[in-house]
Amino acid sequence: MDTETLKRLVAEAKETNTLVKGDVASLWGRIEQLDAKIDEQGDDLAVRIQKTALDDDRIASVRSGPAGPFLSLAQNAAPRFLARLESPPNYRAEEVRFGALVAAIAGGDQVRRHLRDSETMALQNMTGPGGGYLVPEAIGSLFIDAVRPRSRVLEAGALTYPMEAPTVRLPGWDAAVLAKWRAEGGPVFEDTPKFRSVNLQAKTVAVCLTLTWEIFEDAGDRIGAISAILEAEMSKALGQAVDLAALQGSGTDAEPLGLFNAADVNLDVNVVSLGANGAVPADYDFLLDAIFEVENDNFDPTAVLYSARTAKTLRKIKTGLAGDKTALIPPERVRELRTLVTNQIPNTLTQGTSTDCSAAFAGQWSELVIGFRPDLGLRLLTDPFTKAKDAGSVVIYAWLRADVALLNPKAFAIVKGIRP
Repeated sequence: MDTETLKRLVAEAKETNTLVKGDVASLWGRIEQLDAKIDEQGDDLAVRIQKTALDDDRIASVRSGPAGPFLSLAQNAAPRFLARLESPPNYRAEEVRFGALVAAIAGGDQVRRHLRDSETMALQNMTGPGGGYLVPEAIGSLFIDAVRPRSRVLEAGALTYPMEAPTVRLPGWDAAVLAKWRAEGGPVFEDTPKFRSVNLQAKTVAVCLTLTWEIFEDAGDRIGAISAILEAEMSKALGQAVDLAALQGSGTDAEPLGLFNAADVNLDVNVVSLGANGAVPADYDFLLDAIFEVENDNFDPTAVLYSARTAKTLRKIKTGLAGDKTALIPPERVRELRTLVTNQIPNTLTQGTSTDCSAAFAGQWSELVIGFRPDLGLRLLTDPFTKAKDAGSVVIYAWLRADVALLNPKAFAIVKGIRP
């Protein structure tokens, strides 16, 4: 190869290398621009993708609807309520934070400018005569699904019935229905179970929160945190109120009838007593007795609920051997049973001369139903400065409507007289 040809090839190589470097630099510049764009819009894109997926799920569930009239805790009630709306809302209900609506109502324009578009549209659909607001059913039903996981009774297996009217009548039985074999041409066994009508009558349960004006005035871009705290506290309080009604409700005035007082109205719930004046459990026999009572009536107990004090007592039971501090292991059948602790079971019940008793509730919890209406209300105290003790605060009232129904009393056993 001659010298001129070699020089020409070297020059071409240098030119090519320069072009490649320029292309690479341009490419890296474009990549950096795209990275910046992704950083800028990535979160928004992820949110929009998630919202689209949620909306697709909502549409699918509304079209198909939940199977059967009763819902387990794993099934949302919102699709059932949304499916019966004459026209869907003009906003994405899944984007609306209930706590954000509460904060916006309390904080006014300083908070409202931080709302999502769907929240602003939902707020416009809420009427406010005299400081009261009726939350749209689409939002109310979603909040009910936030309340339900806070209930230990529903966690134990109780079912939810979405009430499409203020009063609903369901069939109940005082004894299990029996079937028997018959010979060819022989008579059919005619069982005589005691059928009874079970009514769900929507009652009102309410919660009250007091917060300072400064919290709302300083909300700014922290509205998400304030919304989450408000919603969590309200749903927790309402969920505990549902538990209290299902377990201890008096059945008088505006309160539902709970399991503990069911016997007072001739509902034959099984009862296991720890004696005339109660007793401190020394073993797990009282739970085995409760399980037997439920199983003896052809039901399958799924969970037992008791107070934190009772849980402590059971954890401290020892083997009973001299000098042995080893904790007593519960029998297998008790271990199979799901145990849930709730302080909606009081430790101040009276049995004989004892006033420090508690109770435990075992049963097939699917035989207890909690009915919910999608009605959800809000009211704010508009002039809190007139109340000296609450000066500088805003008082928020929220309420929903629900009721408790016991379909089969024999599916449950109550242990009474548990002392510390």
